[in-house]
Amino acid sequence: MAVRPDDPKFEETLLRWNEELDNEPDSDNDVTDYDDHVSIQSDRESTYSKDDSEVESETQQQLPGKVIKGKSGHIWSTELPCRTRTPKRNIVSCIPGPKGAAKNISTEIEAWKLFFSANVIDIIVVHTNMEIE
Repeated sequence: MAVRPDDPKFEETLLRWNEELDNEPDSDNDVTDYDDHVSIQSDRESTYSKDDSEVESETQQQLPGKVIKGKSGHIWSTELPCRTRTPKRNIVSCIPGPKGAAKNISTEIEAWKLFFSANVIDIIVVHTNMEIE
């Protein structure tokens, strides 16, 4: 749902969205800190061998802020992910499975016929026979 600044209900819509965000429970207080065999590195630090530097630089470019590299080599972000619920207006749903003519198919041959009509099969046969001769 797009809201334009010149819309008469613009302010009302923004206030309603703000209330939705304010009513969300905040669970940031449940986080504990552990320092078991970790080292803190900034995004731009690089202390790896040349073979690993390309892979690590790609990973670090994807992560904002500071990261922690564990003893096993796993990279952890020190910043918490966004804890707000995605508003209903931003959820796109797509039901998986066949659609249209493919919905009522029960055999593989029927599915094949959807991809290749009799005319297409005739063209394939003609050109295949030309290649054989």
